[in-house]
Amino acid sequence: MHARWQIRMLILAGFVSSCPCRAQEPGVQVTLKVTAVKESDWQHEMAAGTTPDGLRERLHARTLAELTGEVKEEGTTVMLSGEKRDIVTRWEFDRIKDQSLANKTAQELIGTEVRLQQEPPKNQTDATRISLSLIHDLSPPQSQSFSYANAAEGAEREKHSVTAPRFERLRWQGEVLVGVKERMIANFVPANDASTRIVVFFKGSAGSPLASSLEMQQTIYRIPELEMIEWLLQSRPDDTALAAHLQKAVTAGRASIVSSTALSVAPHASTELQTGTEWRLPSEVDQVLDRLYLVPIAFGKALEGTRLKVNATGDFHSFCAPRAPLAVRWPTSWLRARDEQGNGTRALHGWMDWYDRFEQEIVGVPLSASASPQLVAMMQPADQVWGADRKGRWLDVTLAQLSGDVPKPVEKPATPTPADPFASPPNPFTTGWSANSPTMRSLFLGIALDTSTAHALLQSRQPQQDEALLRDLLARVKRGEGRVITSAFSTHNSNRYAQSSARLHARPTEMPSIPSAWEDVPVGTRLEQDGQILAFIQDLAPPARTEWKLTRDVPEAIMWQPRFRKFSLTSTTAAVTTPGTHLLAAVQIPAVMTSADFPAQETIFLFSHLDSSAAATEDKPHDVEIETLTFEIPAQDAAAWQAVKSPDIATFTQERMKSGHAKLQSQTLLRMQPGPNAALSVVEEYRTATEFDPPSRQAPYRMRPTALQMIPVGLQLEAHLTEKANGTVILGFKLQHSTARPKEPGLEETLQIFASGKDDYPGAKHAFEEWIETLDALPGQYHCLGILPARDGGMNTTSIIFVRARAVK
Repeated sequence: MHARWQIRMLILAGFVSSCPCRAQEPGVQVTLKVTAVKESDWQHEMAAGTTPDGLRERLHARTLAELTGEVKEEGTTVMLSGEKRDIVTRWEFDRIKDQSLANKTAQELIGTEVRLQQEPPKNQTDATRISLSLIHDLSPPQSQSFSYANAAEGAEREKHSVTAPRFERLRWQGEVLVGVKERMIANFVPANDASTRIVVFFKGSAGSPLASSLEMQQTIYRIPELEMIEWLLQSRPDDTALAAHLQKAVTAGRASIVSSTALSVAPHASTELQTGTEWRLPSEVDQVLDRLYLVPIAFGKALEGTRLKVNATGDFHSFCAPRAPLAVRWPTSWLRARDEQGNGTRALHGWMDWYDRFEQEIVGVPLSASASPQLVAMMQPADQVWGADRKGRWLDVTLAQLSGDVPKPVEKPATPTPADPFASPPNPFTTGWSANSPTMRSLFLGIALDTSTAHALLQSRQPQQDEALLRDLLARVKRGEGRVITSAFSTHNSNRYAQSSARLHARPTEMPSIPSAWEDVPVGTRLEQDGQILAFIQDLAPPARTEWKLTRDVPEAIMWQPRFRKFSLTSTTAAVTTPGTHLLAAVQIPAVMTSADFPAQETIFLFSHLDSSAAATEDKPHDVEIETLTFEIPAQDAAAWQAVKSPDIATFTQERMKSGHAKLQSQTLLRMQPGPNAALSVVEEYRTATEFDPPSRQAPYRMRPTALQMIPVGLQLEAHLTEKANGTVILGFKLQHSTARPKEPGLEETLQIFASGKDDYPGAKHAFEEWIETLDALPGQYHCLGILPARDGGMNTTSIIFVRARAVK
């Protein structure tokens, strides 16, 4: 922990709004204490499983802040401790003074603030209910400097800067039932001191003995990827054993704890806890182009830490930013800066910093009514794909554990009986916190394998043997013959849930060579499921980069745009709610996407694995697998390829590829149900320039893009199925396959287009092949969709595509 810093008591006040004509009823005295304890003492106490009475004394807790006040039936009580400071919230640039000045400031309390208000009863008990809001600073605010003199260097650059504060804070918002016994309402381990735990205690001067509370502890472990995958594939439902395994891995140094946070929840109420560093990052800039200043004038908040919210129905929302925002340097260039004579003939070049954030989020995952540890989610760290200073591959595993007044599962009697109106009031959590138990535990695994090996495996694959196929691929990963590209796990039910783990990469969108607007693009893993509907996106590598040269006379005047490389699947499939292992999709990475930092000749397999303990959904439609094979062949062989019968496709194509008379261009497999549309793609998102700031008379050799358009380059498959009574299906089908990388017009070509008097710019030239068909597909048979015209009007090669649809269970 930081060394404790001295603050003075500022004010202790109760603001009560009431009628002066009647006496005010006496209120309830409440005390809130923010304390620090040794983490070792805390773990020993939790392992002992003792009662919460006297917990603070047993832990020898050191008091950081203590506030006491009276809460009455009406009005709000505010308790403050600390000192107020002026914080700059907005800057402006003074062009005469050539510097930024504070345009707007606000006083902000540095210390502790508690707000309390009595709430009406929400159950049949007589416990006093209080709405409580807590903000507590764990250390003094730190100042962050943001330079804006883009074209300057060294001391001159640092001289032109603005500052914004960052706060290490605890926030708690929720309701409590007042009782005379002191109890914990929040605890967490600060990111900068793993040996200390902050614990918040609350008690009242009076209250009902039924002042119950439910505690929820969330712990995020970081563990080697394959170790966790192998554990989950053993289908072990005992999460208590998993918790012990993870803790042993931490002790042995194989794993670590990313976040450990807990909060208490009152019945019929939602509670939110946030801990960590609150950053203020630039959100708006003022442009002083003649000097190439991009001055931050407004700021937005960004959290480095944990936010946890639990509601009255048992669902919880977890957010974790495991590392600080990261500055990314971007080139900036202004081609019309004025010189000393006032002529706009100078070109300025510089560099500006903008900030990426790292975020991991779980939404809509339910908790079981159990006091045992519960595995709720697993995901790759937010900087696994890009930006990690780590070695190896890891998974962040989220466990939740309930304690205190844990609700008992509701048991429905075989024969309903009328309710007894004279019965004693039930435990408040029986009706106030209804656990919506998870019914499924889903694991999604993506593995990349050499394309030739993958093709052979897919040709011989039988869907009922997908579990054996997955285990074979994992064995190949261990031997170095393949690699895990994605893994995600969640406990859920039939309701919608989502999880994401990504680096939010900010890219300029307006005037990108002198950015005036930015867009956050997630680079990582995103998963959403709503019943049998699945949407999955995985970035396959850090973004590539397109670079534009802006002028002949200043070589360093350039502009950048990232190219995101993504695998995505959207499908409605019974596989994600059916126990067992199922191959959801397979796709060959297009050759046009390969580069020095992106492996060539790979095929991606995406599996779902649902624990066998999950209840199978009854009366669900069967799935259909759509498989496509695209080959590049000599044009003179077209007739022979079209004449091949469906049962002979595998043998014929293998012989032709082995002899060098054919090349596999693409292969896809997509599992889906009749009715909804499905889509599968592996693309690189190119951005091409469509509008330009034209050259000036003084500088006809300078031209910069001002508007961009995205081109997906790679492979995209869309499909729609309609079943017919005779067993066939009507397959609506579109496949687009890029055959060459886009070629962006360079500076000289762009200048020539402008000189020709044309107003529109063609953008990048993108060569692709496309098939759009609707056909009656016989189950299990390959259908040839025909031969494309010979390429470039004279080449001796062409493309042929086969499609197969087969029912799977």
